[in-house]
Amino acid sequence: MNKAVALFAILIMSGCSNTRNHLLDLDNYGSYPQHYQKIAKSFLSTLFEEPASVKYKK
Repeated sequence: MNKAVALFAILIMSGCSNTRNHLLDLDNYGSYPQHYQKIAKSFLSTLFEEPASVKYKK
């Protein structure tokens, strides 16, 4: 019984992973906005009490 449940779980998981990768390949969201870093920093500055103290990686 345990072997059957384990086999069923493996089959279900492997089927989901292949479908997800296939769907990601079909999506095309276009290019990044020209100033995406400035847009992201502007949004993130609204989340912090002291936005000037935030350090960003390049």
